[in-house]
Amino acid sequence: MLSRFFTRNEQFVLIALAGALSLGAITLHWLSTRPHHTQQNVASFYESSPNTSHTESAHLNLPARSQNANALLQTSDTAAQTPPITGEQQSPLPYKPEKPKIRVAVMGWVVRPGAYEFAEGDRVDDAILRAGGVKEGADINDINLAAPLIDGSTLIIPRGPTARIAQGRLVVRGPDTSNRLRNPPQYTVSGWRALSNPPAENSPEPHTSSTPDPLDLNSATLEQLVSLPTIGPVLAQRIIDARQTRPFSSVDDLSRVKGIGEKTLEKLKPFVTVK
Repeated sequence: MLSRFFTRNEQFVLIALAGALSLGAITLHWLSTRPHHTQQNVASFYESSPNTSHTESAHLNLPARSQNANALLQTSDTAAQTPPITGEQQSPLPYKPEKPKIRVAVMGWVVRPGAYEFAEGDRVDDAILRAGGVKEGADINDINLAAPLIDGSTLIIPRGPTARIAQGRLVVRGPDTSNRLRNPPQYTVSGWRALSNPPAENSPEPHTSSTPDPLDLNSATLEQLVSLPTIGPVLAQRIIDARQTRPFSSVDDLSRVKGIGEKTLEKLKPFVTVK
């Protein structure tokens, strides 16, 4: 039938063209059945190629970069801009060295007397609390609770005055002044004030009495004679024995007492007399 309209050569051309069209149609149909795989291969090719522009990717109807690739790039950019964490940033709190240890004994009118360990800078009230607090009747009026503790010292809490009934009578016992005096001056209010306000260098010295009145050799007691310079109990007794035998008429009569020579007599003359 074709021979009526076309020559033999034209018929061959038409047959070849029809075959090419059929082959193209089959190829397109096969490609349409696997679109995702093809786009992924093409996209990965253009992602790995540094010379491929965004225009060419858009022309192929493919994204310039996948969402996963953009996320990875954003993460890497953020990591590159974030400075590394140093040791100081990991430990914001400054290092505080431990304070040296000291040891102080807490004695007297406390619940648990004993020696305790404290940190340097602890106060007297810390020591009292460590010893269980004060017992009933303790006198802390003169205790400097804010004073810093001294290594190797002893804090003594004195007992205050007490009163009780004994045999139908009221017996009052005074405060324990001996313990109060044995405390370091820093631990007492009175001692701390004395240390804080020393007397001025140019301030006049307090008035003191001059040389005491001379002792009468014929009436002085043994205790009074012992208070004299260079006189002990033995010499004092010899002076008493000598005056009982014969009273002294002058200070020079001391030379007849055994053990009192010229040098001792010269030292005693300002302090003795004879009446």
